[in-house]
Amino acid sequence: KKRMAKGKNLSRKDKDELDLYHMSQELKQRNYTRIKDIHYKPGITMKNKSQEKLIQIIKSNNITFVSGPAGVGKTIVALKAAMDSMKNNEKITRLIFTKPIVEADESIGFLPGDMSEKIAPYMSSYYSNMEKLIGKANTQWMLTNQIIQEEPLNFMRGNTYDNAIMILDEAQNTTVKGLKLFISRLGENSKMIVMGDADQTDLKLKGDDKSGLQDAFERFDKLKGVATHEFEEKDIVR
Repeated sequence: KKRMAKGKNLSRKDKDELDLYHMSQELKQRNYTRIKDIHYKPGITMKNKSQEKLIQIIKSNNITFVSGPAGVGKTIVALKAAMDSMKNNEKITRLIFTKPIVEADESIGFLPGDMSEKIAPYMSSYYSNMEKLIGKANTQWMLTNQIIQEEPLNFMRGNTYDNAIMILDEAQNTTVKGLKLFISRLGENSKMIVMGDADQTDLKLKGDDKSGLQDAFERFDKLKGVATHEFEEKDIVR
């Protein structure tokens, strides 16, 4: 116990157990039941005008399509906008994370574990950014209370998501049909944020075929309640 308390010369397993212990103690001190009581970590600010603009676009629209290269902060800005929306509207009770599962060298069907364990590697970027935004304990609190939920894109068919902020990342790997499936899930009092890098895709496209994100930028550019936002190379912040 002394060795655990000091945190020195610990094995990886001991460190993980110590982290879980500290998190459990911090969670016990949480006496709030509302998202608006969660505070952002110190230093959370938008890094440039493009990030600030995206926050306002998401606030003002039901569906926002975002494209830009890696490193511009798409995910953390989208999560910040989502948390702002939940703080300002108590009717919004869920934060839905999804991504297209594009298989490369290994089929997801042969990965070990249940569905949540199979998709965990694909969802990790959401949680690393949530922890940067509100900390590990607050992120775990939202998970424990089912405020954060994961939904594999292919399993969303037939569902309508009311009172939710729905975020689809890596949308450049979504087919036009797949993206249509996603946006048709939008329910009452909900918002959608669809993001990715329209210039890169792992889809095996042929001829004039487009990814769902590319198609969306052309199709929905001037539709009321729907907005698009593009980051440029100069907006990279890492």
